[in-house]
Amino acid sequence: MILLIKTIDKLALLDYNKNKLNFIMKEGTAMSNKIVQISFSDSEMTYLTQKAEHEGISVALYIKNSVLLDTEFKKCFEELKTKVARIKVGIKFNIKAVFGTDWTNIEKGVRLALGKAFYTYVHSGSITNVKILDKDSANTQWYEII
Repeated sequence: MILLIKTIDKLALLDYNKNKLNFIMKEGTAMSNKIVQISFSDSEMTYLTQKAEHEGISVALYIKNSVLLDTEFKKCFEELKTKVARIKVGIKFNIKAVFGTDWTNIEKGVRLALGKAFYTYVHSGSITNVKILDKDSANTQWYEII
């Protein structure tokens, strides 16, 4: 499995092969690669997988968020939780609507991770005042404040 992480000025590929994550980073448009290889035991990989699933994100994004203190995903997810907390009871919403016009300024990978993480938080009960509704014909997940 190859996972792609994109930041503002860097592109990172994580190649998950059994217990090994190969980290390949390309900076800017230059073709110079920096390769960092990390090996995990079965128990370490299980731990990382469980932590990532608990957060509702991929192992690659979990590792990135654990190492980097200020990521776009973290900022956006905190903003999402803050905005949702201000929505009145009975209102139905989707994440795209919560962000409004700012939604298009968020990188696609981050948008997808936000959706998955928010759904996981609601489904697991970490966010208690939100009910999961159905998806619409555009495959957009809807929620309701309860």
